[in-house]
Amino acid sequence: MLLPDMNKEMLMEAYRLTKEDFLKLQSGIIEAATLDIKPVEQPTAVILGAQPGSGKTQVQRVVQEKFKDNIILCNADNFREVHPLAHQLKKLYPELYPEISAPISQLWAAGVQQYCRKNKLNYILETTFKDGEMLNKTIQALKEADFKVELEVLAVNRKVSFLGTQQRFEEMIKQEGSGRGVTRQAHDMRYNAIPEALRVVTQSKLYDQLNIYGRDIMNAGKKQVNGVYLIAENPTDPVATYLNERDKDWTPQEEKYFDNLLHQVIEMKKQRQAPAIEIEQFKDYFNDEKRRLDNPLNRQL
Repeated sequence: MLLPDMNKEMLMEAYRLTKEDFLKLQSGIIEAATLDIKPVEQPTAVILGAQPGSGKTQVQRVVQEKFKDNIILCNADNFREVHPLAHQLKKLYPELYPEISAPISQLWAAGVQQYCRKNKLNYILETTFKDGEMLNKTIQALKEADFKVELEVLAVNRKVSFLGTQQRFEEMIKQEGSGRGVTRQAHDMRYNAIPEALRVVTQSKLYDQLNIYGRDIMNAGKKQVNGVYLIAENPTDPVATYLNERDKDWTPQEEKYFDNLLHQVIEMKKQRQAPAIEIEQFKDYFNDEKRRLDNPLNRQL
């Protein structure tokens, strides 16, 4: 049981599972994840990458349609709530919830991946695409296991994705009474890491296919599937292609749409009676971003 006023070390200790409990829960995760999934002669691992709040679920649906649902979603986030203390942790310590729950959920995700490799099952691995060397090691291991590897990278403006994390948090609080928070620092660290990680991965070129997607914040005006659209398949300059889409200028209609959505999230925070400093820091993020973009030297930083 978790109590208020516990520090991070106390939470980490309370959140530990015995080996027996860990394996029992993992067995249930694998059984549920692999239900009705059939093995194939040459399986495919799809590595899906973008920062938090960018809309990876939309690309995931595109991939599932492509594989006619014969593919497993291996996303550590989906396994967080399997832990018997997850709801308490999320309710009492929403900002620490991602950090405290991550180690165990990542181990469960690794167990699902191992099962897929052993049994020749297609699977989707969701990542934030922040470490190119680690991704290369993952791709190399998959190739050695005779998997085909496809990369699906989603290019989304930082304002859109950070707002997405906050909107999701507020909606979870309203619907469930607790939510998974993402700090500004955690979001921006992953956002800023993607171009370099993409450069490292595409220079090694261990994968079989690379697709780069964009997302229209208004979900209109382009031929789309589930709100995303394909920018390029195996582009000659993947990093430039990614950055051009991510940092492109918005139309006046898109600016207006985004501003309306921003104000809706601010109102959600006010209705929750969020502390005034939280609301001001949230507004400051977008004011800082506007000042950053007003300087043309910073457009692609």
